Amino acid sequence: MARQRDRYIDVLRAVALIRVTTYHVLGWAWLPLVFPSMGIMFALAGGLVAASLDRADSVRAFWCKRAKRLLIPFWVFAAVVLTGMWALGWSVTEEAGQPLSWGNAWTWVLPLSTPPSSAEAVNWVSPLWYVQTYLWLVLLSPVLLWLFRRWPARLMALPPVVLVVVTLGLVTLDGRIYDTVVFLATYACCWLLGFAHHDRTLRRLPLGRTLLAGVALLGAGLWYALSQREALGTYDIDDIPLANMLYCLGAVLILLRLYPRPGRLDRLGRVPGLDAAVSVFSNRAMTIYLWGNLAIWLVPPVLAATPLAQYHTDDASGTALGYAAAWTLLWAVVLLVGWVEDVAAGRRPRLLPWSRTTPVAVPAPQPVRQVSFADNVAAEAPSREEASAPVPHPARPDGRAEAVPRSGAGR
Repeated sequence: MARQRDRYIDVLRAVALIRVTTYHVLGWAWLPLVFPSMGIMFALAGGLVAASLDRADSVRAFWCKRAKRLLIPFWVFAAVVLTGMWALGWSVTEEAGQPLSWGNAWTWVLPLSTPPSSAEAVNWVSPLWYVQTYLWLVLLSPVLLWLFRRWPARLMALPPVVLVVVTLGLVTLDGRIYDTVVFLATYACCWLLGFAHHDRTLRRLPLGRTLLAGVALLGAGLWYALSQREALGTYDIDDIPLANMLYCLGAVLILLRLYPRPGRLDRLGRVPGLDAAVSVFSNRAMTIYLWGNLAIWLVPPVLAATPLAQYHTDDASGTALGYAAAWTLLWAVVLLVGWVEDVAAGRRPRLLPWSRTTPVAVPAPQPVRQVSFADNVAAEAPSREEASAPVPHPARPDGRAEAVPRSGAGR
């Protein structure tokens, strides 16, 4: 079977990861408004999962494959982080940290709830909400995909209703259960739009009306975030679930509907090293996301041990140095442990995961031809008749690590 890189999907994923890491380092509240990475990442994952489900021999086989790809990199991260927390002393304060007990230790094996951490390492594990939410959506996807292909509008309406009910306090939930439900409700619609992208129903929607709906969702999310600024002390949509859901949904709707025509992205291949860089981001996405905060946390002590310490100041040049150092450390981690993603995917381990095939833009949809997205590649599949499933009008996430103690960024 011919396998071709889907350059557009890869580019979206790379930009999302760059934005996430930049946000973690600098903590600028406006960055999620420029590019709502988490919603986009969940949408791309939803498309991949739908493709995996369609090809799987059974639901069990699907779960095993997706869990393997998610959990093996997580377990390597867990082994290193747990060792580090024990080495530093597992302290707990009133503000941060949770004691490790038999009641929560299992979450470091199967992260259906956010794993506990020490007070010193709270920023190391703050991105694990993504792993938790991803795992839940993978487990629910066999049912979600079946429901979506039959009643798309009704299913798309469910997460916003749940989010409103929970965030307004109409239903009282335990802290960990509350977080899990809020994260799922916030990003489930983006995941479902990934289903629509895979099924090709999204690209059949009228362009003008779809873009108008996307802009309306963006505006509604921004308006709600700004309306909560005085009460919450921030307009950061990542800290406002309702605003985040609306804004991410609008961005995903626009970006996936504006799927480029063949050849539009060919010029990117003529930029030296660009295709290779995008390929690295795609093949090491989980490593970059999981280890980013730990790399950022290491910036101050690493710079302090070098002659560059004198330049690590509070001004713009010091911030730029910290940002560059964070990426340098992160790429070192990618070289050290990134190959684990190859093992999890059943590929030959590679230190530098350049694309094995030349990335090309996936051709525009044709009535007799289907392109399915799986494992970051696009592959031709037998055509089949599909009922048009209209996507309805609509319906804290990035944990921030401190790039340097002085910045105060992070949660």
